[in-house]
Amino acid sequence: ELEPLLEIFLGGNRFFDVPIALLDADHLTSLDVSNGRLHKVPPTIYESLTTLKNLNLSANKLRTVEVTVGFLQNLESLILRANIIVEIPSNISKLSSLTLLDIGANQVEILPDSVGNLISLKELIAFKNALTSIPAAIRYTFNPKPC
Repeated sequence: ELEPLLEIFLGGNRFFDVPIALLDADHLTSLDVSNGRLHKVPPTIYESLTTLKNLNLSANKLRTVEVTVGFLQNLESLILRANIIVEIPSNISKLSSLTLLDIGANQVEILPDSVGNLISLKELIAFKNALTSIPAAIRYTFNPKPC
């Protein structure tokens, strides 16, 4: 019996859309569709790939993050770097397993307050955006290393 495919790396291709064949990859834990020409991720992708832990959509032409991204409750790493995203949906807070959120090099103007509810978040990368402030709800922790 064949084992289900767990990781797919499609970076550097010329996809304008996420391949519809991925909808059947219901055991997938990692998907990389970076460095392409994606303009949009169909909401059905987020609804179908609920086992994803790592999603890399960096360096595409994405303008939005679909609200259905909230279906990816097992997601640990979401990399959206180097797109043209202006807004992050407030239901990003549903990603309770998220440890890394990379929205660097976009056009994000406001981070929703709900980012502060990402209880597992360890790393937020948001350089080169249009931010003028960050939500007060973001928790900062400092654990100095012993000398």
